Amino acid sequence: MSQALTILFSSVDADGHLSAMVGIAQQLHSRGHKVVFVTPERWKGKLEALGFVEEYFHEEITKYETKKYFKKMGPVFAMAPIQKMERLHVPLFKLMVQTAKSHYPYFKEIVANVKPDVVVLDMLMQNPTVVDLSKKSFLWALNVKLHLQVNK
Repeated sequence: MSQALTILFSSVDADGHLSAMVGIAQQLHSRGHKVVFVTPERWKGKLEALGFVEEYFHEEITKYETKKYFKKMGPVFAMAPIQKMERLHVPLFKLMVQTAKSHYPYFKEIVANVKPDVVVLDMLMQNPTVVDLSKKSFLWALNVKLHLQVNK
């Protein structure tokens, strides 16, 4: 390895999304890179125990809205896949936009302080749309699909 990088990870606040990123982060950390996770405060100490730096965003609005969304949309999850898409599309995107707005001030400050070389995101419309990452390389990991953008 020629140079250690600072790599910032941020994902949807869900165990599966975060766990998937931990595996990638462990490989990078074992190669000498500094790994920083941006998570809600409820994850405090869990990632630090793995050798990662933790930064936090405030989650009260998001937590409330997420619970409200899943309570309202719960019956939809029992529908056929095409019906789910039709019923979930608009409310889910509204929730994602609201989440992005609530995280904006925290993520913007964290990016400014950490000064990452690479940003790894597991979110549909979160941070690349609200924080200027035009001068950063970022890996956008959505579920199992990986999208790589390298800015030179």
